Amino acid sequence: MRTVRTVKRFGRRQWLVIGALLFVLAFTAFFAFRAAKGILYWDARQEMGIKRWMSIPYIAKTRNVPESVLNQAIGLPAGVHDPRPLARIAKEQNNSVHELQDKIASTIAEHNALNPVAEGTP
Repeated sequence: MRTVRTVKRFGRRQWLVIGALLFVLAFTAFFAFRAAKGILYWDARQEMGIKRWMSIPYIAKTRNVPESVLNQAIGLPAGVHDPRPLARIAKEQNNSVHELQDKIASTIAEHNALNPVAEGTP
């Protein structure tokens, strides 16, 4: 005699477990993608040169240099948060943007030489 086997179908509990697993996997993938995207974004900003549209706070944050140090380098008050782009600052100071970019780049290089960042820290 031949025995016939039947395949059981998933019940309600099994479908709930599979659905929860898929939800957790999607949730994890979404946030892993966002984290990787953020890391790549900031790494790309570190390699970008100093552009005329950038503000002093933006440069300070992306280059990990205090805003007051950059303000002093280009002749602005140390404690002021100035959101103007470099092109506008240069125009108001009757300087060229290239001159400001050079001053900022040299200030960043000096600051980084005097204050080395420990490995593993951003």
